[in-house]
Amino acid sequence: EHLRLVKMDFKVKRTDLSGSSWEQAMERLNMHKGGDYTECTSTMTKMLKNVLENPGEEKFRKVRTSNPKFSSKVYNMRGAPEFFRLVGFKDTIEEGFIVLPADADLALLQKGVDALSAQAVARAEAEESKRKEDEEKAKAAQKERDAKKNQEAEASKFDAAVAAMAAGSMEDEEDSQLEAIETFMDANPDLKAGQMFDAYEIERQVAGASGTVVVQFVASVGTSYNEYAAYMRRSPEGQWSVSKIEKA
Repeated sequence: EHLRLVKMDFKVKRTDLSGSSWEQAMERLNMHKGGDYTECTSTMTKMLKNVLENPGEEKFRKVRTSNPKFSSKVYNMRGAPEFFRLVGFKDTIEEGFIVLPADADLALLQKGVDALSAQAVARAEAEESKRKEDEEKAKAAQKERDAKKNQEAEASKFDAAVAAMAAGSMEDEEDSQLEAIETFMDANPDLKAGQMFDAYEIERQVAGASGTVVVQFVASVGTSYNEYAAYMRRSPEGQWSVSKIEKA
């Protein structure tokens, strides 16, 4: 019989490493918010720099983990124990302490300082980006609210104009509108395209921009009808004026 050798590939998931990688340690640290993150990482940065600047000073290479401030603000924070192990500190040399051995690779400390610095920069950029995004959203929302207010104001102006018309004689108001329309048409003969209209009739009115009223009317000569839209405004004294007439 021949034995067949089968190659087996075993892959270890990153999540099975229990925080033994730089990436995982930094991800855990990055989970902290605001002041908690800043106090934790700034303290760690200071500790590492103290060793790098004073490698022979024993006091900078040994920290009591039960120290209340260090424990609550740094060592008990997610990612901190893993981070200290990655830069070379050990919790097995002396009970109750993390210690950096005399033969520790100081390059790992510098790597830790650089990683913390890069993460702080990335967080600041992300926060600034979010601030700008929130600011843009707030501006857009305010613009939408302002537009809605303007629409409501225009509607109120139109309602006021209609109410004013209702308070008097609607027929008189339309006569006043038609008179203003006819005067404007006479003053702008190009609108008539060479025709001599013998009658004007208002069909409907809608609210326009800035308190104007758009009056849709028909100008006729015999059996020929032409549709127009007049942009009109009513003065406080009740006089109608035309700012523009367009062929519909």
